[in-house]
Amino acid sequence: MANLWQPSLVRVTDANGVPVSGAKLYFYATGTTTPASFYLDEAGLTPGTNPLVSDSAGIFVPAFVDGGTTYRIKCTNSDGSSTFYDVDPVIISGSGGGGTYTDEQARDAIGAALREGAGVAITVSDGSDTITIGVDETDPSAIKLTESFVVVCSDQSTALTAGSGKITFRMPYAFTMTAIRASLKTAQTSGSIFTVDVNEGGTSLLSTKLTIDNTEKTSTTAATPVVISDSSIADDAEITVDIDQVGDGTAIGLVVTLIGHRT
Repeated sequence: MANLWQPSLVRVTDANGVPVSGAKLYFYATGTTTPASFYLDEAGLTPGTNPLVSDSAGIFVPAFVDGGTTYRIKCTNSDGSSTFYDVDPVIISGSGGGGTYTDEQARDAIGAALREGAGVAITVSDGSDTITIGVDETDPSAIKLTESFVVVCSDQSTALTAGSGKITFRMPYAFTMTAIRASLKTAQTSGSIFTVDVNEGGTSLLSTKLTIDNTEKTSTTAATPVVISDSSIADDAEITVDIDQVGDGTAIGLVVTLIGHRT
């Protein structure tokens, strides 16, 4: 019986939280670039094609690996120009869903991707670079996959102005927001700091609003970081985006990204 490689269930996203279409997952013999066997079923009867390629939403089909085998496992974008993780060695022990990962990169890659919840146990040994993960595969909600809603709030050519309800949409499911950011196609040069608010049912989700400093294109570099005051967004909630303040009127192309996981 083969073991589920749990990170194959995790959506591959770029640094902005955008799903990566055609991401590639390579299974190698440890210390090499020699392809190693993996499977598309727990029984180990259906071999996978190396590399495994994600769909347009950055999702792989589940991948299963041989117990007792040591692997190198690498995940890249479609053309190989970006590597999301390269874990070596990966020691698979036992059978059926558990594994021991003995490289510090595994802690970074897996720990960042999985969120602890019912049915998930993550244990890190203080004395070594060892992380052990066990997942209840009968409970899909146990794995909290990071998702993002990339909301285009304007066209890409018209100067932005202050005002409420620049865009309105409804959430497709209950969502826990762990981060939020805003970006501009064209930064404003001067004047009052560009300020954005995001509301659920007319009530702000932010105690400190999104700001984009003058000459900057992203809120991630803002002198005053955003603070989320309400991270729990209800299913079918009406979300609106307001531009509370603009500067010299040269800012163009607002995008807001909500990052988190299904509740």
